[in-house]
Amino acid sequence: FDADESAVSEQALKSALPWHDSWARLVFVDGQHSQSLSSATAADNALQVSDLPATFSTDGKLARSLLGQQANIEDDGFTAVNTAFIRDGAFVTVADNSSAVPTLHIVYVTTKRGEAIVTHPRSLVHVGHSSSLTVVESYVGPEGSRYFTNAVTEIVAQDGASVEHYRYMKESPEAFHIGNTKVVLNRDAT
Repeated sequence: FDADESAVSEQALKSALPWHDSWARLVFVDGQHSQSLSSATAADNALQVSDLPATFSTDGKLARSLLGQQANIEDDGFTAVNTAFIRDGAFVTVADNSSAVPTLHIVYVTTKRGEAIVTHPRSLVHVGHSSSLTVVESYVGPEGSRYFTNAVTEIVAQDGASVEHYRYMKESPEAFHIGNTKVVLNRDAT
């Protein structure tokens, strides 16, 4: 993967990452949601995906109640920095009793720039009672670039829920990546 901000395209992402056209996806480029590269459609209407600013501008009651509850700023300095610098991120929720098992691909892209940059990706995933979700979380950046990624993912699986979470990293060998994932599994959740 070797792209500056103007060269990030669906085709470039397809060639660099695990991909299936049926997956719903949220794409973030240099920390900002890319509406044009995202596809929030999925076979199961019970899956709702959005970026955090859009979620908070509508209602965001569920997101507000969950954000920062699993990944506590008092437990880890990098989580505290991520939380302090949240500008954007993914919010995903699956309704209760969803029979389909949708796949969501959350993609965080860092582009080629003249100077090093820092991004603070945040993913918040909520899977309702007796529902399932597969999440593929990908991080990609150009070879030879120096940058710092400080990612935090929070996952809440309600009673009887099932979540499969995969992290795919195809970042520059010169990049630094700190990742913190906190998961809460309620009764009979996996």
